[in-house]
Order: sequence, then C-alpha cells, then structure tokens
Amino acid sequence: MGDMGTKKVAKTTKKAAGPRKNTPKPNGAPVAVNGAGRPIDSLSPKEMEVFHLLGRGHSPKEISVALGVGYFTITTHQRRIQRKLDLPSQRHLLVAAIRHGAGLP
Repeated sequence: MGDMGTKKVAKTTKKAAGPRKNTPKPNGAPVAVNGAGRPIDSLSPKEMEVFHLLGRGHSPKEISVALGVGYFTITTHQRRIQRKLDLPSQRHLLVAAIRHGAGLP
C-alpha cells in the first residue's frame, strides 16, 4: 500500500478521431474537405439542427430538452460545430449561428 501512493500516473492524451473536416486555405479561411464546398455543408444533420436552435437564442440546456438528448451531447455538438467552422470561441459560434439564421454572410 505504501508503494501505491508513490507511483506516478501516466498522463493520457486524447487521440485525434481522424483528420479534421476542414483544412485551412492559404489565406487562412477554412474549406470543407468533403467536397461540399462550404464549411457549413460539412455539418451533420443533428449539428445543423443544434446550430439553427443556437441561432434562435436557445440555450444548450433548452436544446437538450427539446431534442431529448443529454446536455453534454449538445455541448459536444457545439464543440464539433466550432471546430468544423474553424471558430475560435463560443461567442463566434453564436454570432455565426445568428447570422446564418438571418441569411447574413
């Protein structure tokens, strides 16, 4: 038992789930790798639904209740949307969702 407290725990790192869906263009703008043409087209149907609901002002908790899924599922969708659209923060995600819902670029 005394030896147990002195053992170092190996630090684990997350492995990438595969190649990112978007790769940067030379000018820094993301481009969809899946051939869809626009990064927004790389979102799954469920991610698109979450994106639209965020743009309408719903909170992640409200979205989880409306869709009948867990809160952490919605936050995972948010992180994936943010990564696919190459957005640096949640604030940028919300602005993009609102603009998309309003038909703005």
